[in-house]
Amino acid sequence: MQESLNTLLKQLEKLKRSLENQVKAYSLRLEQKSKVSDSYQISRMQQIDQLPRMKENLENISLTISFHSN
Repeated sequence: MQESLNTLLKQLEKLKRSLENQVKAYSLRLEQKSKVSDSYQISRMQQIDQLPRMKENLENISLTISFHSN
């Protein structure tokens, strides 16, 4: 009886270590995805911030083309 309990305990300890490792791996993957997501959002915000300047440049180019075509 004692031997079977020891065997069960060892199996449970092994399962615990395995689950702890899975949690650590999942946590690292989640952290990496979060960093990628943050980088994407920063890049997207920078692009959005540039839109008014791009629109102004387009208007200036359109005015220049219009001026030169007349």
